[in-house]
Amino acid sequence: MELMNYERRPKKKSKAGLFGFVVFSCVGTASVFYLMKNEPAPKVLAQDLFVPVGSVSIYDEPEENPEVDIYSEEYLDKIEYKVGNDTHKTTKGNFKQNLSVPVIKINGAALDDVNTAILNKFMERYEAVKEQSASLENKFTYKVTYNTYESKIEGKRLLSFTFYERIIDDLAGRDMTYKLYGVTIDLATGKIITQEDVAPIILGNTYKTTIKEAVKSYAISKKLFTESTYTYTMTGLEEFYIKNGQLHVMFNPKELGENKDYIDIEIKN
Repeated sequence: MELMNYERRPKKKSKAGLFGFVVFSCVGTASVFYLMKNEPAPKVLAQDLFVPVGSVSIYDEPEENPEVDIYSEEYLDKIEYKVGNDTHKTTKGNFKQNLSVPVIKINGAALDDVNTAILNKFMERYEAVKEQSASLENKFTYKVTYNTYESKIEGKRLLSFTFYERIIDDLAGRDMTYKLYGVTIDLATGKIITQEDVAPIILGNTYKTTIKEAVKSYAISKKLFTESTYTYTMTGLEEFYIKNGQLHVMFNPKELGENKDYIDIEIKN
């Protein structure tokens, strides 16, 4: 995912007009950051939506058949899935919405619980921020987009989604804040899975150490910490997704030291 760059073209303005614009923009920007600073701490999307994670029934599971191995190569290869797009837009008011979320089907059956839960999560966030920003004069857009990745690892076929949530200052044409979320589905069961479910398969039994060292190495190489000041403790609840069979761990701004941008670390064994 790439952030869009905006080219500014100078325009002639009077000093008074320029001063007014700066004050207006600063007040709006400060207000948005105040609202976002005081919102609840971000949670792992899958954990927040699905409790307990990893044991959510997405659709009616078939009766047990001891002769069917759902993790066999033959069964996995026969799985068919479709990802449609559900878009919600509002164009009126100072806080608009441009929200896109997936509509997932496996073997023709819609994953209603997952589809609804994902949509509700972002709709609730939009409504909460919209209410908090009701008194602002600036105009903003709440935008959510996503990417989809299919992977096949030992005994599993997976479908990962990364969600990119932004609040855009319409006047300045730039992102005011943004966050990343990840959700991964086991296509054989139609269930949301956790990092702990797949990391041992990809990285082996020492996966916790491998992830910890990879994150530490990245943070030090990017000067977010020094060797002596590194203090981040991995929780296993970090946002993640699987791409091309590789585990990716994501951090939002300020989650790993003083990082100002989002971070996507591919964990290599």
